[in-house]
Amino acid sequence: MDWLTRQDVDRILDHLSADDLIEAMIPGEEQSAKMPMRSFNRAALRLGVGTEAEPATQRVRPGDLKYLMERIGEVINIDSPLSESTGDLLASATTGAWIPEE
Repeated sequence: MDWLTRQDVDRILDHLSADDLIEAMIPGEEQSAKMPMRSFNRAALRLGVGTEAEPATQRVRPGDLKYLMERIGEVINIDSPLSESTGDLLASATTGAWIPEE
């Protein structure tokens, strides 16, 4: 088997799109742990790293699963309006005060 490296995982996640996340949602399973994996596989498929028959997650070593899950969490949270990085901006919208980003 041709295992994915952590650099491969990062490259796929760097190309993860909102559409990948939306298309990975299945009604009633929005909070499922499978949704991030489906979105990862969809992004990998676009990049030619996986196929329908052999999703990219099948090529992630078990020892790298924790890394993959942490990175997916970071990527999704960075783009989320509730992420730590946008908390100050939300506070400024509530109070009307301008708070510069650090």
